[in-house]
Amino acid sequence: MKKYLIRSDFDPLKRVDPKDYVFKDFVGANSGNLMFAYGVMNTLKTNDVQLEYSYKTAFSDSEIEYINSTFDAFIIPLADAFRADYVRQLSSYTNAIKRLRIPVIVSGVGLRTDYEPNFKDGNVFDDTVREFVKAVLERSPFLGLRGEITSDYLEHLGFKAGRDHTPIGCPSLYTYGDSIRISELRSPIQKAAINTNGYYHVQSINEFINKTISDVSDYYLVQQIQDEFQELYTGGHLVYKNLAGKNKKLENYIIVGKELDTLYKEDRVRFFFDVPSWINFMKPFDIMIGNRFHGSVAGVLAGIPSVMLPFNGRTRELVEYHDLTCLHPKDIRPGTSILDYVDKLDFHSFEKKQPANLKHYIDFLDKNGLEHIFKTRTGYKMGESPLEKSISCALHTPIQEYCYEVHCYNSLNCLQKAKRWSSCNSRAAIRKLRSLRRRFSNKK
Repeated sequence: MKKYLIRSDFDPLKRVDPKDYVFKDFVGANSGNLMFAYGVMNTLKTNDVQLEYSYKTAFSDSEIEYINSTFDAFIIPLADAFRADYVRQLSSYTNAIKRLRIPVIVSGVGLRTDYEPNFKDGNVFDDTVREFVKAVLERSPFLGLRGEITSDYLEHLGFKAGRDHTPIGCPSLYTYGDSIRISELRSPIQKAAINTNGYYHVQSINEFINKTISDVSDYYLVQQIQDEFQELYTGGHLVYKNLAGKNKKLENYIIVGKELDTLYKEDRVRFFFDVPSWINFMKPFDIMIGNRFHGSVAGVLAGIPSVMLPFNGRTRELVEYHDLTCLHPKDIRPGTSILDYVDKLDFHSFEKKQPANLKHYIDFLDKNGLEHIFKTRTGYKMGESPLEKSISCALHTPIQEYCYEVHCYNSLNCLQKAKRWSSCNSRAAIRKLRSLRRRFSNKK
């Protein structure tokens, strides 16, 4: 029996209590992070592999010794970790990796950069990335990258493509291997899922999403950010915001004002804390449209036509690597919606490229000496893998039917609202009192 330690702050066998997320961030402030971690877990969990999880970046000497003596490998799935505000965490990982004796495999790391990247001027995090990559290469043959842009960046830093690193895309899209089949687009489009990256403003995308909402009769908004969840879960007007010191508003988001209020009142906003629920929710929709990558992945894994709107380098390189159906900002004409483009889009481009991508991903896993489910077969339906069979047992329900949704506060009855209000505000009050007590003790 092999044991792998995986960088993750969630256990797929345990259901999250949503009220905990009001105050504690355990998905990196973005539920999309669940997707790529889950993809890695589903791939590596065989009947002969045991998985454990840790989201720590800094480890004591005793913890390092425990990892060395307990695990066969440390797998680190990352998103756009090559960025300025992740320097401290990346340095901590470097320090830990240098003290480890077991293999350390990085699967899917990427660069945060503009849509058209520029490496010539350098970045404040370049030296931190160099040290991190050097440390990983001491513990594994090469790094798995999210795409060609990150590969070009590491080439610029002096690391050779094909020897030190290779693009593998996002592990989330290998969750079921090469079994994914995208359904034909139903016409006319009646039910759409919208997924937005609210705090990034790309005007053509903003206008496009709002026009799509006005043109489609039945639509739902799937959110991913912790601030959005707090608004969804508490109604956005509760005492907890002041008690917790989080009096943030959502005026700057893509869907704002009357449109957002209507979505809340009509219970058309959802948030998910596990991947199977997210995928199952997507299945009845005619189409998925959004500028969040992992929101689009949920649509692809559900097998529905999905349109990604890449708006920066990190989303662009993933879309290009996996050949996902997309509309680039420069190709979106003013005053148009998704209805103006569906006849011109190839919704099966991902399927055509997936077999070659999966073969390359399997090669990456094999060369890193990892056990994985694709050694016996290359395609799985939901519920067939060892991990998802375990999840079904833990949930006492077929995973294909499981859909744990967090609904809008405004759609609840009075008793349900009271329960949310009391649970959130009591926790906020306790946290505030503890904070004041610590502050008072420090003054003494």
